[in-house]
Amino acid sequence: MASIEELSADDTLLIAGPPMTGKYDLMLRLLVAYSQQYIVISTKNNAERVRNDLRRVAHEVSDDDIGVIDCVSHRETMESVQDTQSTKFVSSPQNMTGIGVKFTDLFGRFHDELNRGHTGVGLHSISQLLMHSDVKTVYQFLQVLVGQIRSAEWLGVAVVDTAVTDTENFQLLQHHFDGIIETRESTEGKREYRIRGLTPVTTEWRAF
Repeated sequence: MASIEELSADDTLLIAGPPMTGKYDLMLRLLVAYSQQYIVISTKNNAERVRNDLRRVAHEVSDDDIGVIDCVSHRETMESVQDTQSTKFVSSPQNMTGIGVKFTDLFGRFHDELNRGHTGVGLHSISQLLMHSDVKTVYQFLQVLVGQIRSAEWLGVAVVDTAVTDTENFQLLQHHFDGIIETRESTEGKREYRIRGLTPVTTEWRAF
């Protein structure tokens, strides 16, 4: 496995690295590269921002092909927000039961109703979940979420900030994923990644 261009469309991947190393952008690029429909669980950006960011990468994608679980807007506006077919709102990242229910709704729609192509699921980010809940709760949430993604043979990509996630918790949570994509900024200021866990040997660092 030499690069992100040679992954499998049904991999479950954890993108891990310090802040400002391109984790979110890399998640979007992977979703677009391997899928035609997208579900994004967003604990950092509202639904409108997520849709605009996906369009920036995919160029041509319809709103119907993007499902978003927005855990931000309710807290930002302090007003009631109404679910639509493709956008679901959760009060905060702490409400992982709510996130799970909304994901099941979108899962059914994309898997059984739309099914116009392969679906990729993004979670941005696990770090926000850990800020609001204990690691055991997050572990159980990821176990169910990744299980659903695998049952449909979809792509799953989650992001975690290693600067705010201690090593013990990171090692525990990474067991849910097939492989890890680590990101960093090189001494020349370039964003780089390497892949480990998908093959016996960790790849070399590559610019992206």
